[in-house]
Amino acid sequence: MRLVVLLRASLAGVVLGAPEGKDTLAFHPAADASLSKVFATTSEFALDSASVVVDGQDVGAMLGQIEFGLETSSNYEVTDLYKAVAGGRPVELMRTFDVLESTATVSMSQAPEMPELTSASELEGKTVLFRWNAEKDEYERSFHESSGDEELLEDLEEDMDLRFLLPTEEVEIDGTWNVELEALLAITMPGGNMHLMPEGEHADPEAMEMFEGFMDSFGTTFGDLLEGQCVCTFKGVREEAGTRVGEVEVALEITGSMDLRELLNQLIESAMAEAPAEIEVDVEIGTADLSLDYEGAGTLLWNLEAGRLHSFSLDGEVSFAVKLAASIDAMGENHSIDAALEMSGEMLNEVAIQECGTPRGGPSRLTRSCPAAIPTRRGIRWGTPTESTSPPRRASSLGAGARASRTSSGSTSTTMASCGKRTRAGRGCGTSPSPTASRPSSCRG
Repeated sequence: MRLVVLLRASLAGVVLGAPEGKDTLAFHPAADASLSKVFATTSEFALDSASVVVDGQDVGAMLGQIEFGLETSSNYEVTDLYKAVAGGRPVELMRTFDVLESTATVSMSQAPEMPELTSASELEGKTVLFRWNAEKDEYERSFHESSGDEELLEDLEEDMDLRFLLPTEEVEIDGTWNVELEALLAITMPGGNMHLMPEGEHADPEAMEMFEGFMDSFGTTFGDLLEGQCVCTFKGVREEAGTRVGEVEVALEITGSMDLRELLNQLIESAMAEAPAEIEVDVEIGTADLSLDYEGAGTLLWNLEAGRLHSFSLDGEVSFAVKLAASIDAMGENHSIDAALEMSGEMLNEVAIQECGTPRGGPSRLTRSCPAAIPTRRGIRWGTPTESTSPPRRASSLGAGARASRTSSGSTSTTMASCGKRTRAGRGCGTSPSPTASRPSSCRG
């Protein structure tokens, strides 16, 4: 997978954790600061080529040319209250999961229209306390003023600030540093495993639980197999909407390949364990190879005064290929399958932060009086706290005319705002406004 991420943060003589008054790319938000963060993700993939051979017969040729597309979107909205910060990390953090949702739509020629699959998480509406344990060098997680399944706390990650992109030592303008490739999974899986499960009449909870386990194992394993490099370069300091920010440029190139046989065998075994006893199926997977390339470009801006992320964007193209060879013994019959497919698409990540208002009932409260962040196809605009903010389906970064020459497009966006929590009907603050949005006087970026 190739991934060229251009993150631009510029500053002369930037030192992580340098003394106050010096421009730094350091994480030091004020105690009791509350940030409302929105991670909106969309992607669109198209089939480039596919072949299916069953028992030596080219089924793909018999069916003719098939057009296949996959569109996904997700919306993660959380409110973080930094109770204490030290050593470049939160020592005590309260995170409320305001909105956790995703959708997936598959389209295929010569097939009936498929329903949109929506997913949600039991974490939505709950608050989790992250407390740093210096002796164990890890965060302890617990539900705060709420209850829930303890398993939901597993695999949650505290860092939704992109701190892993910061330098660890002094760097001058045009100075560079490398970022570990495994850390970049925090961009595609912000906050860790949010335990989203399908909902509605088309949902099969048992099947999706198996799929969730598969994806957890896949993400962990595949992250360890990535090759390439991510190089960040400081470019300078500038003003952004009245805020002094450091700008960093990042170049990332990544490839990855993985043998999926073990993971697929686990998935098959789990499925067969749930099947009726009279159904006898033996599947032997000879080949299951995945290869992936990603190349992207993006920008990181860091709020130098507030000591936190100001904005982030990442734009990239992804392509992947899968090869599968298997034999199946079912009900006394034996069949062989050889299949291969290639798909490609584009991805975009965006992050923004805005501080608004003061807490109601003191700084220990998460809810703040702030305008609502309303996702639109042209970006985020500001509305009133009571205005409906049900996010519309995000448009692909490529229009219909572009699909003829480019196979797919998509986007991943992350937006942060400093204010309170909201439900699906309205947020206390939210993401960065679009260029045409009117910015409330009570907020600052």
